[in-house]
Amino acid sequence: MEEIQTDRLRLVALDLENLYHYIHDYERVQTNLGVSVTMPIQDQEIKYVFSSAHYEASAHPEDILWYTSWEVILKDENVIIGGISFKGPPDDQLEVEIGYEIVSEYQQNGYATEATAALIKWAKEVKHIERIVACVEPHNYSSTQVLRKLGFNYFESDEGLNWWRKI
Repeated sequence: MEEIQTDRLRLVALDLENLYHYIHDYERVQTNLGVSVTMPIQDQEIKYVFSSAHYEASAHPEDILWYTSWEVILKDENVIIGGISFKGPPDDQLEVEIGYEIVSEYQQNGYATEATAALIKWAKEVKHIERIVACVEPHNYSSTQVLRKLGFNYFESDEGLNWWRKI
C-alpha cells in the first residue's frame, strides 16, 4: 500500500481488498493496517460514496490511488483519525477534486491541514496536477479554514456547497 509520512501522521492508501473491507468490515481494515480498532463500522454515507469508488477502482486498477481512501493515522496513538481522498483521477486540465474528514475529537489540531497538504504535494509530484478543487458546506468553518490556510480560493456556490480551487 502506498504511504505518505508527515511529522505527526501517516497517510495510507487502501488497496482494493482493504477498500472493499472499508465498506463492509471497517474493523478488518484497522486490523490489516496494524492500528488500534476504534471505529468498528463506517457510517452509511461513507459506505455509499466508497461503494462507487470501489467499483471505479476495480474497473481501473491503475487509478486506484485516485479513488481510494487514504486513511489518516495519528502516529503517537496509532489510530485512524480520519480519511482523505480524491474523487477520481485528474481530468484533461490536470484538475482533481479532494475531500477529507477528521474524527470530531481530533479536530482543531491541524491534522486536516497537514494531511491535505501532504496529499496535494504527492499529487503534484506524481501527476503534475495543476488545479485542485474542494467543496464545503457553507457552515463548515473549520474546513473552510483548512482550505484558506492551504491557499485555496473560493470561486462559486452551487447546490448549497461552496467551491474552492487551488492553482
